[in-house]
Amino acid sequence: MSLQTVVLPGRRGIPPRVNTFTARFWTALEEGRLESTRCRACAHLGFPPRRICIACGAQDPEWVELSGAGVLYSSTVIHAGPSLYWAGGPYTVGIIDLAEGPRLVTRVLGSLPPPIGSRMQIVVTRHDDGCLFAAIPAAAP
Repeated sequence: MSLQTVVLPGRRGIPPRVNTFTARFWTALEEGRLESTRCRACAHLGFPPRRICIACGAQDPEWVELSGAGVLYSSTVIHAGPSLYWAGGPYTVGIIDLAEGPRLVTRVLGSLPPPIGSRMQIVVTRHDDGCLFAAIPAAAP
């Protein structure tokens, strides 16, 4: 599945730390896919991707693609944020329950925060120096 891309001019506030393990996640995101890891031992699917399962401690993850579809669990509007992010402030941060189970925290794009319980979609945000991800309200089915 290919995620929608939203272009946000400028540099990312804090570029991600990419290492040999997380490189797959960032490459997939650049290609329009959201991936994470599922434990082969207990099938726990989490986010962010982890080498060691937080449910059972096994160290045998497999990479799986996520749809990016979810529901807004909670949100807040940041009115006085860190200077690295303030160029885009005020801004909304939300907790999204993904359809596959994991819960993630991300920026929610748009001028007003959507109501709790809204259907959401993760999108790739393309910046001058690379990609991140954010959420937008999902289109009606």
